[in-house]
Amino acid sequence: MKPNWVRDFQTEKGELPPVPRHLIPGFAHCRGMVDKEMRPITPSGQFWGNLTAQQKQQSRETVEWLGEDPEDYLHHMRLMLPKDPPGKQPPNPHLLD
Repeated sequence: MKPNWVRDFQTEKGELPPVPRHLIPGFAHCRGMVDKEMRPITPSGQFWGNLTAQQKQQSRETVEWLGEDPEDYLHHMRLMLPKDPPGKQPPNPHLLD
């Protein structure tokens, strides 16, 4: 089983973790603690770009813990990004990792 911060916290503490402040804008129905009622909100590229690598990983792991595919979550965000005109240099591909 892949590491997952929610499962790890629950295993160690015997309860679900509080929702980290940086995740609150990315999930609907946040009530203080991580729970199965939370729903991922497709993040904007700006929101995602402002997260640290660790925060992005935590977000992906939360989506996975909720039973959704993190790649679908990120795919929806990428669909919303502005499209470059033909011939323009593409943005750094690692921006959205």
